[in-house]
Amino acid sequence: MLGGRTHMSEANRGTALKTGLLVAILVAASVFLGLACARTYRQYSLLFRPGPELVGLAVWVLGSIVLVVAAAGLVVALVRPFRVIAGAFGLSAIALGLAVFLQTRDIVAGAPALIYAALAMLYARSAVGELNSRLRFSIGAIKRGRALLVRALIVFVCISFGLGYRTDATARGFIIPPVVTETIEQTVLPHIEAQVGAYVEASSSSRGAALRREKASAVEAVSEQFSQVLAQFETALKACAGYVWVGVSLILFSVLSISQVLLSWVPTLVLSGVLLIFSKSGVARTVTETAEVKRLVLS
Repeated sequence: MLGGRTHMSEANRGTALKTGLLVAILVAASVFLGLACARTYRQYSLLFRPGPELVGLAVWVLGSIVLVVAAAGLVVALVRPFRVIAGAFGLSAIALGLAVFLQTRDIVAGAPALIYAALAMLYARSAVGELNSRLRFSIGAIKRGRALLVRALIVFVCISFGLGYRTDATARGFIIPPVVTETIEQTVLPHIEAQVGAYVEASSSSRGAALRREKASAVEAVSEQFSQVLAQFETALKACAGYVWVGVSLILFSVLSISQVLLSWVPTLVLSGVLLIFSKSGVARTVTETAEVKRLVLS
């Protein structure tokens, strides 16, 4: 009897250790995502200037989301009872918000972690309920509500991006980010100037130096008009300057929503592989449980 109790105690300690490890993985993944969000907060302008730095930031953000979603799936699949799962997601939300706050010193940037916590609890409750109602374990129950969790994390990233713009705009006093104006001037304006120059050359009867002066004058006029249009647009936006960051966030949200399918099936592959490894290595095992079923029948 004593040996049986000792064995049970060791098993309980082993389960508690494994549970703690899974929770720690979820919290660590949340910290990585928080650091990615803080980087997005500081480097929001990269979205308007495509290049290697933007690719690096995208890989960092999307990879962090995949890690959090996969770790959340492990916790939902293997950790019991539900209050421990709820505690794990609570710690995850705290780690996420705290990581953003410590990097940005903007408490508003960390506050949306509460949204993630609420949606994560809904996801966990739904997944655990479906797992408990099934006769056989299936990863499909974990995958089914994952879109909600992915959407919550995407929203968190987008809010960090928008708040980064808002902080920079307030400090430097602009409405349209300077990088946007520069990008437009470097890409759109040269094409317009080339077309204007070609039109002047085709329609003018001047030749030589006179033609060159005429083209230069027309191109300069177009450049000034273009700058005036941008200035007028920025002036028009001043009436809703406090909400521009929301529009900027929606731009990123529309971009990341395209990758939501990728962010849903990649964690499933990761989770399937990890669960298979756990099963083969003895970290987790399949058990058969019996339960009493009560039904109302005619007597």
